[in-house]
Amino acid sequence: MALALAWAPAWTFHDASQTPSIGITSSKSSSSSRQARRCIEDGTGSLRAVNTGSQIVGIWFSATVVSMARGTFRRRWHALRSLATCCQKNPVQESNENESKQSKVFSGLCRRSALLALTPLPSLSMTPALAGSPLANSVPYVVSTDVSLPLADRAPKLQKIDVEAALQDVAAPEVRAVFLGEHHDSAKDHELQAEIIRALAARRPVAVGLEAVQRRFQPVLDAYVSGKLTEAELEKQTDWRVRWFWPFDRYLPVFRACRELQLPLLALNVDSEDLGQVEVGGLSSIDEAAFRSYVPDPKAFSDSMRTAAFRAYADRVIKPSYDMHKEMGILRTTITGQTLPEDMPYRNFLSGRLLWDTCMGSTAATWLKEAKPESLFIGLIGGDHVKFGCGVPARCAQALGSPLSAVRGIMLNTTPGDTADMNFGQALGPAITLQMPFAAPDATKDVDAATAMRQAKALPVLPVADLVWYSA
Repeated sequence: MALALAWAPAWTFHDASQTPSIGITSSKSSSSSRQARRCIEDGTGSLRAVNTGSQIVGIWFSATVVSMARGTFRRRWHALRSLATCCQKNPVQESNENESKQSKVFSGLCRRSALLALTPLPSLSMTPALAGSPLANSVPYVVSTDVSLPLADRAPKLQKIDVEAALQDVAAPEVRAVFLGEHHDSAKDHELQAEIIRALAARRPVAVGLEAVQRRFQPVLDAYVSGKLTEAELEKQTDWRVRWFWPFDRYLPVFRACRELQLPLLALNVDSEDLGQVEVGGLSSIDEAAFRSYVPDPKAFSDSMRTAAFRAYADRVIKPSYDMHKEMGILRTTITGQTLPEDMPYRNFLSGRLLWDTCMGSTAATWLKEAKPESLFIGLIGGDHVKFGCGVPARCAQALGSPLSAVRGIMLNTTPGDTADMNFGQALGPAITLQMPFAAPDATKDVDAATAMRQAKALPVLPVADLVWYSA
């Protein structure tokens, strides 16, 4: 696909208000799951505020809000369809932070927009099966990070590669799992997922996991794949319209591909009944057995929140989501529809998100440990859980005991709105944010800690994903 690179944004500057963002302070290691649950809720691992500073901002664009999901309000920001031209322009952007010798986590995060050359890599021969597939005309890119100095000269970029090269990378023997970050209501995302599934299933034994289905409904998925249920019965028996809400028919290409190829379908999501309790009373509100079913390794769960990488991720990904919910006035209703007397506190919102990510990552790892060594897990989850790696990809690698290189994160049909700072109706920047700094260039301790927790690959930045993949 030809890429137009003639457009370039004019620089504009904006001083962001000193809105506090939230990170997790260090705490002592906890050996019990109960202590792990408390570590993000009280003094054993208290929440602290870190002020953000000035921002360099590019062109503003409008975004829309989608709500009313799974029986309660759910937010999603989507760039207007007119921004689909970003797939043709593909400007890129890095999120930079001011250097500080006194702080391991940079304050004064700033943003820089720049057009960069999209460098094609060498072509590979296309397999005959792929040549006749709609996937053949899709456009994958490798995310190439840049940690050079000075910070102002960093230029991360997207490198266009052949579809065959992308598939060979994902299907490499050392890769155990791949997570495809979707827009839940996007038909083209789910069609692209179905084609990637077909291509990978021709190379390795695979299973497909769905964020859209809660774990209690695993028998329903099994019955569908075996041909015992119709699509209408599948929708009804997974309680789809109440627990997920996003259009069921958009997921049909995936369901049909899996049944046709007889691929195992796995339910990944936390049951609403348990998540609702966390939203009301925090992680300590669910019983020990339920918690351990979602979090097999409480110590790793706790330790993973103490890294500089996680603090940067929480500040830039999870906290803005909470703020958006609050601005929209939807934090007084839990996922099960329970009305709260006041806004859900951030610690409960964060607890729910971490439980969600850990459940999906550990479910994938459990299947892989029991499957044949050559098996590959393909997770279909929201892009928010994939981007910058500290969500489900890191949780899966932790549960596997494998390096982060054993897991691939892929963002599908990414727009600037998927990675830009959100401001309750508008998104900052005309470009895709390709990397997030989390440590000073010489902060080897922070980088080593993040690498040990499978959140980073021995670099002081978090790439938005391993690949960004666009439909034809």
